[in-house]
Amino acid sequence: MYNNVSELPRELRDSLPPEAQDLYLEVYNTAWQNYEEREEVEDNGDRETVSHNAAWDEVQKEFVRQGNAWEPR
Repeated sequence: MYNNVSELPRELRDSLPPEAQDLYLEVYNTAWQNYEEREEVEDNGDRETVSHNAAWDEVQKEFVRQGNAWEPR
């Protein structure tokens, strides 16, 4: 779990705009907490992978890559 965007991996901080970083952080942390609350874990991977995939999917729904930059849809 991340406490703030400054703790996100450098590649995310360097490539995503602040709004996308905030979205990633929110969705990642929610998925992280939900994973902990599940009694049975599906074959979706470990907690970090599941959280990252959920966050990344949401970023890609809300933002589109334009060249080297990510723009809101």
